[in-house]
Amino acid sequence: SEMCIRDSYKPYPVCRYLHSVLDAFAILQEKYHFSPEQIEAIDCHTAAFVANPDQYSVANQVDVQFSGPIAMALEAFGYKPGPAWQDKIALNDPRLLAFAKKVTMHVAPEYAELRRKDPLSWYGRVEVTVGGQVYTESVDYSRGTNKDGYLSLIHISEPTRLRRIS
Repeated sequence: SEMCIRDSYKPYPVCRYLHSVLDAFAILQEKYHFSPEQIEAIDCHTAAFVANPDQYSVANQVDVQFSGPIAMALEAFGYKPGPAWQDKIALNDPRLLAFAKKVTMHVAPEYAELRRKDPLSWYGRVEVTVGGQVYTESVDYSRGTNKDGYLSLIHISEPTRLRRIS
């Protein structure tokens, strides 16, 4: 018998539900190059999931993995996703903590329907306010999802080998 395994890659060291909003924010950053100081507010719309009830307080590395506001701050200030996102120096950076207060997490009403249609979907939408203008971007599938090219949108440093398991 054959078994099919769907692998995915997580480019950010945070819970998967945050990846699409981080991707959407990165797309806007690539287009417009907002500095953290220019950003007045970020509204993130994604899954109804809260593992860290106080999204603005991160006492340890586990807390940051479930904090949308802190993850957005790390991305805004250009911290490279990886160990730097878990570093105690970064987690105590007053700029990050101040920026995180500009970020609000919301439940995206369309998330559940998209997920029902395709369980691989991790919908996320961000609305970034700069100079009173709102810039919006949405992502149905986060980078690293093993679906029709999404896995190929990321850079994996080591070759990935897929093999049939029998």
